Amino acid sequence: MQIFKRAIYGLATMGYLAEHTEDGWIRSEIIADKYGVPKDCLRQGMEGLNKRNISRSKAGPGGGLRLGRSASDISLLEIIEACESPVAHLDDLTQITKDTPLTRNLEKVCRQASDKAVSILSKATLGQMVKTIPRVEGESGSQDCRRCCGPDLRHVVEAWPRLSKELRQAIVKMVT
Repeated sequence: MQIFKRAIYGLATMGYLAEHTEDGWIRSEIIADKYGVPKDCLRQGMEGLNKRNISRSKAGPGGGLRLGRSASDISLLEIIEACESPVAHLDDLTQITKDTPLTRNLEKVCRQASDKAVSILSKATLGQMVKTIPRVEGESGSQDCRRCCGPDLRHVVEAWPRLSKELRQAIVKMVT
């Protein structure tokens, strides 16, 4: 399974909106600059998200982007499929190639992998991805990683050895 740029841009955009719900309407330029997303790509990706009520947009002064509903009600699968196409494995190897025991076995494994990916992405919500990350003490003082690093969580990775076992387990659970 490959997630294409438009879906990655959509995930980053929706994550930013979820992190900044209290800020009201967010200008797309702010998000594009934050993540290095071409502004036209961001706007195009938002069309599918708006159609599915995952996000909302408002033109004009004071306008921008915001979540269409609660982050806890938006699955990562919804975002990816709104930006791209269905994630589910659609091609049947036995129709594309000769129907042999090998192609049937390969098809079975590909379908299982696709089903697993769809299952994981449909259960993971945007709210889970942006819920408050604990503050981490590091060289530069206390850091709220969501605010300073965005989705890459650089400070959590750097501080990983110093985190408690319980905190590491909570982070792993959150992202798996």
